[in-house]
Amino acid sequence: TSFYAEQGGQIADSGRIYVSGESGAGWLDVIDVQVFGGYVVHVVEPHTKDDAILEQVLTLGVEVDLDVDYERRSLIAPNHTMTHVLNYALREVLGSNCEQRGSLVDDMKLRFDFSFGSALTKEQLASVEHAARAQVVAQLPVYASVVPLGDAKKIHSLRAVFGEVYPDPVRVISVGMEVSKLVADPENQAWQAYSIEFCGGTHLSNTNEAREFCIVEEMSVAKGVRRISALTGDLACQAIRVGEDLAVKVSQLETLSNECKWEHVASESTSVNHQLDAAVMSAATKAQLRARVASVIEELKKAQKQMAADRLSAAFSAGEALAAQAASEKRRVLVTVLDLGADTKAGNRVLSNMIAAMRGEGESSISGSVDSAVMLISSDETKGKLMVLASADGQVVNASEWVSHAVQDIGGRGGGRPTLAQAAATVPASENINEISLKIMQLAESFANSKLSE
Repeated sequence: TSFYAEQGGQIADSGRIYVSGESGAGWLDVIDVQVFGGYVVHVVEPHTKDDAILEQVLTLGVEVDLDVDYERRSLIAPNHTMTHVLNYALREVLGSNCEQRGSLVDDMKLRFDFSFGSALTKEQLASVEHAARAQVVAQLPVYASVVPLGDAKKIHSLRAVFGEVYPDPVRVISVGMEVSKLVADPENQAWQAYSIEFCGGTHLSNTNEAREFCIVEEMSVAKGVRRISALTGDLACQAIRVGEDLAVKVSQLETLSNECKWEHVASESTSVNHQLDAAVMSAATKAQLRARVASVIEELKKAQKQMAADRLSAAFSAGEALAAQAASEKRRVLVTVLDLGADTKAGNRVLSNMIAAMRGEGESSISGSVDSAVMLISSDETKGKLMVLASADGQVVNASEWVSHAVQDIGGRGGGRPTLAQAAATVPASENINEISLKIMQLAESFANSKLSE
């Protein structure tokens, strides 16, 4: 048969079987090919208008035409050859103790399992990928010869799967060096520079036919066993382009960080990370870009921490000045809008300081005052969050009722003690949160003054 049976990690060929001279009988789709007991078994699905006709003509001894899907095989071959090249590259980067533990080669990808005690670093991944690509760029011829097993085993730097039983004679695949020369001088140390393996699969005639090579994943499959998945040809080219496009976006993100445009950095860093998560691209490039994004996010956190500190300091000063003015004017109600985002912890500190200032004291813990009712309103425009904090005497003005009344028209909810309470609301993006804050301030002032005048 001209159909390749699944073996050596390579999936089987597919195609069709036609019955010669019986065009009306239909055909058989070959969906799998396996070897059992020395026989090649074709797993097929019949396609015919009349199963009875096919059964009559498909008898022992009848001639058939085999139509292998060579286009599909042409996609498998580069993945198989580059599996050998990957094995070589891993040995070059990680050392000779890195041994093959299995592989899978199909028309979409190659998968290679190997022994190694830890995850590959981004530098190691990049080195392995570079070493494999270098073999493609070098346009190395791929040689295949069947030689006696005993002679083949003597070849220096030969790579074979531990525990695998090989036929005698055995087929040797060499990337870059003629097999006859390997056999003639098996102990030559120069053979260390070549990929040499036993293999019965389908291969390229030259490494440049693979066009490109891209490692898209590295992971653990068992203790001490790692797995690499990689692409060749058009899929590899596409994965590389995806990486290049994302590298541009990361550079743009770094520019935003350098220009201190932190709001844009916050949204763009989240977007870029999501794109990196979903991207089929070079695993080494992905790791490098993740590290760069993480560095930008670290700078963002530092900037946000500093902005929060500056905002709190400004709110302290502004709140204390307003409270001191209200105290000097003998006003019993103070409602103000300050810039603290939706930070309740910071807001309570500022509110405590304002109460103390209205009572003519230094900074103290929050407590009700028979002489004053204080409300602080703040919002986070980006998130559409609004917070209201209040302190009151609890008798004339009930703080819990006060905050609930302030936010009831915008669907907010509040609660707490009669002397200390808080409320929160979410403002739709279509509405102006600053205008709503001012309306809440007016509503709250009216409520508190009406209670005090009763």
